[in-house]
Parts: sequence; structure tokens; C-alpha cells
Amino acid sequence: MISQSACTKAAPPAAAATTTTSSSPIAPVGTVKQIMKGIVDPSSAAIWNAVSTESGPKGDIEKAPKMDEEWARLEGQALMLAEVGNLLKMRGWYPDEKVPSVPAAGVPASKS
Repeated sequence: MISQSACTKAAPPAAAATTTTSSSPIAPVGTVKQIMKGIVDPSSAAIWNAVSTESGPKGDIEKAPKMDEEWARLEGQALMLAEVGNLLKMRGWYPDEKVPSVPAAGVPASKS
């Protein structure tokens, strides 16, 4: 069964601020390690484990989301995983307020 939300056009996202100011009341609460353990690890595990095939004496058993609720849970996990990048770009995580950038594989890091 395919979720209808994949077939409808979503409203454009609201403009988001790309940085926060030092006077912003928003400040990180947890550590990067806590974010990785509490958000990234479980969200990525849910995505990686959503589809599988097991071979056994009774043949192959395939596991995949089938119901709208299963797809909605998986979509929520993917959204959390996507948004954690924005969370880690918030000011306050790093002592010198410079957010480290990680170049894509095979792309040399810029010298700044």
C-alpha cells in the first residue's frame, strides 16, 4: 500500500533562520554524544532495519513496512535524522562558535 502523502504536493516549508544569535533564548541542552546516542543511532537503526530478507527452512521471509502507520513511523525517523544536522549547526555547541564542516567523500577540505 502506498501512502497518499507521497502523491500529494506538500506546502512549501517556512523560511528558517540559518543561524542563531548570542541573544537567542535557544541553547543546546545535551551533548553531541547524547544527540548521537539518543537521536541519530535509533533513527538510523530504524531505517536500516525497516527492510530485510531472512532465508530459513521455510524459504525467504521478507520484512518491509506495509501499513500506513509503519510508513509514518519510518518517515518520522527519517525526519529526525535529517533535522539533527540543523540541530548540530546551532550556536553554542562549539567553544569558538565555528561549526566544523565535514567535506563530502573525495572532496578536499577548504582551507579557511
